[in-house]
Amino acid sequence: MGRPGPVPLTAVSIEENLWQVSPVSGALRSAQPAHGASQAGIRVARDEAIGTFYRLALDIAAELKKGDDGLRIGESLKLDYNPHPRQLLRSASAVFAPLGNTAIMALNSVGLALDDYFAAVPRYDREADYAFATMRLAEEKNRITTLRAMVGNHLDVAEKQIPADLRWKDASGEEFVFRTRCALPPPREGVNGAAVRL
Repeated sequence: MGRPGPVPLTAVSIEENLWQVSPVSGALRSAQPAHGASQAGIRVARDEAIGTFYRLALDIAAELKKGDDGLRIGESLKLDYNPHPRQLLRSASAVFAPLGNTAIMALNSVGLALDDYFAAVPRYDREADYAFATMRLAEEKNRITTLRAMVGNHLDVAEKQIPADLRWKDASGEEFVFRTRCALPPPREGVNGAAVRL
C-alpha cells in the first residue's frame, strides 16, 4: 500500500495554516476578549451617562419650577443659587462624554444658560422687593422666562443624542419634553377666562 499523496492546498487551507503559524495570530486571538471587554465597558459608561443625564435634567426642571409662583405674582424667588445640578454641569464634558460631542455642547450650553439665569434672579428679586409691577420688573421676568426656555431647549437637544430605545419615559409612557418642563406655565384661568393669581 503506497504512501498517501500530499493534501491539495486550497485558499482556505492556506489561510488556516498561515493563521496558525503567523506570529501575530496569537496576539489577535488574545485581543478578541479584550475587545469584547472594552465594548462592554463603553456600554456601561454610556448607560451611566444616560442615567445621570435624566436625573440631572429632571432636577434642573424641578429647581426652575420653584420660581413659578413668585414669577406669576411678582414676588421675589429666593432660590438656592448653587444647586447640585449646576455643580455637576461644570464637569459636563467629562461626565457626558459617552453621549457624544453634540450632547456635550448642548449640556455646556445648559450650564451657561443656568449661570445667566441665576445671575438674573437677584436682579428680579430686587425689583420684586422694592418696585412691584414696574417696567424693570417685567423686563427681568421676561429675561428669566427666556433663559428657562433656553435651558429646556438645550436639554431636548442633548436627549436626542440618546438612542431612541434607551430614552427614559415619563409616568404616562411618553418621552420627556424638557422645554415644557422648564418653561413657566401659562396663567391658570378662573371664571370667565380671568387669570388666577396664585
